[in-house]
Amino acid sequence: MAPRLLALAERAWSLDPGWQRIADPARRAERIAADWNAFANRLGQRELPRLDRDPPGYGYRLPPPGVVRRDGVIRANVALPGLSLRYAFDNGELDGASPRYTGPLTPPPGAGTLRIASFDTRGRASRVVTLDLKDAPDA
Repeated sequence: MAPRLLALAERAWSLDPGWQRIADPARRAERIAADWNAFANRLGQRELPRLDRDPPGYGYRLPPPGVVRRDGVIRANVALPGLSLRYAFDNGELDGASPRYTGPLTPPPGAGTLRIASFDTRGRASRVVTLDLKDAPDA
């Protein structure tokens, strides 16, 4: 609940952002996206690491990564900055010591699956996302 309370507090105690007064829908969407980006960065880079350090350590849910394969290349991202993505091909171990995703991946020849998850500073993992590399066509 703690990250949700942080979002509620952010909205409740901040000045009115004035989104509803922006008549142009494209400008309004840009402003909302910019404000969300600023909030997500504060949450992911400042507040969640605090929750990880403070005893007893909150057990908030980590967002799973988004993964897509296009033209034989795998790309992944996660909703909150400050979380790391770690991956394993086939039956490789997936934990805090697994390879860190830092950019587009090309699967090794014969790889059947990619498993990937987001990790916090304590080494806790999100739900694992599995991408079937043999049967799934490129997006």
